Amino acid sequence: MKSIIKREFDLDKSSFRNLKARNAINGLTSFANDPHEDIILDIADFLILSSEYGKDYLIRRDAIPSLGSFLRYKIRKDGKEIDKFNDKVFEQLKSVVKSSRWGLQTRACQAIIKKLPDRPDNKLMETLDVLTWIAEHDTDGDVRREAEKSINAIRKRILSWLQKPIGIDYKIRQQRDKLHEKVLQAREARLRLY
Repeated sequence: MKSIIKREFDLDKSSFRNLKARNAINGLTSFANDPHEDIILDIADFLILSSEYGKDYLIRRDAIPSLGSFLRYKIRKDGKEIDKFNDKVFEQLKSVVKSSRWGLQTRACQAIIKKLPDRPDNKLMETLDVLTWIAEHDTDGDVRREAEKSINAIRKRILSWLQKPIGIDYKIRQQRDKLHEKVLQAREARLRLY
């Protein structure tokens, strides 16, 4: 699929309205949930290349929302699921949000909140800062409105997180429970002796 998109970069070999490349980009988006981190990062880098200034507008228009799928991803390591954040994708989306093409800006506002974390982190706060700046300073009303919608989506996620009680596993409690079980087992063993 990457070779199809690369072929479309050449204006002499491109298809009508870059349909082949745009469909290939949509196909690459499905790899955002791949279990291998190297595949995720490779495709994310290629989509960043496809969304850069100077590429065909229609290819950029489809690559930017796809980047949102690669912003946050999960990998399995040592039997645990680890959340990862792709800084390259974030920087590309931030630069597109601040560009002068309103069609791309609105798609970047949507992509930047495509995968929100389960609980707030520093990158989410930085995302809020970028979107707030766009909502306050951009000259296009559609872009400002999309930034506001994205801010509201983040606010809803934070509010739902705040309404749930936080479950904290204390190691002392776990050790106490294990010790309590051992005491009960010892008592039962003693009773069997009599």
